[in-house]
Amino acid sequence: MRRAMILAVASLFVPVAACGTGDPPHAPPGAGAAGNSGGESPGSGASGAGGVSPGAGTSATGTVQVMPVMREISRCFRSHGVPGFPDPIVDNRSGYPIFPPNAPRVPQAARAACEPIARRLPPGAMATHPPTPEYMRGLIAYAGCMRAHGLPDWPDPDPDGEFPLPPRLLAAGKRGFVAQMRSCAAVNPDPSKRVSIRGAAS
Repeated sequence: MRRAMILAVASLFVPVAACGTGDPPHAPPGAGAAGNSGGESPGSGASGAGGVSPGAGTSATGTVQVMPVMREISRCFRSHGVPGFPDPIVDNRSGYPIFPPNAPRVPQAARAACEPIARRLPPGAMATHPPTPEYMRGLIAYAGCMRAHGLPDWPDPDPDGEFPLPPRLLAAGKRGFVAQMRSCAAVNPDPSKRVSIRGAAS
């Protein structure tokens, strides 16, 4: 039941740079490959040719530096056999640029052709970015709502925006708190109303 995270840059190019294998499996940004429905991006990635160090700067700065390069990557994919590949968007969760979750699968040849563009990204663009303070406030409000609706042991989110559920709730699974999730959907900051559970499968 892990939140379906959105495609990050690293997941598109790490397989080409590292070992030339196919797309990685589902994994947040959290590691998804183009064409997968979600996942989280690994914190590592190809080094950029200049730019900021990982984690440096604000989300606004990251958007200004990263978005133009990601748009070039999208254009490159479209010109190398993936005509439907979308332009990047800004993730409301982290405030950083990401590729939409409905992006089509990118063949290895296209990834290899466009990898030089990706190398111009600052290293911070390849890292997992935490939720914005505003998004985190929404998650905390959601946790309070879940507790108020009969789940006193529902925890606050961790710094990554995931809920580290106690064993009792993990064992219960979604069926154990689906009614509360529906009651608290209005305060869930995720547009799709998904909830990221630490240690739980999607």
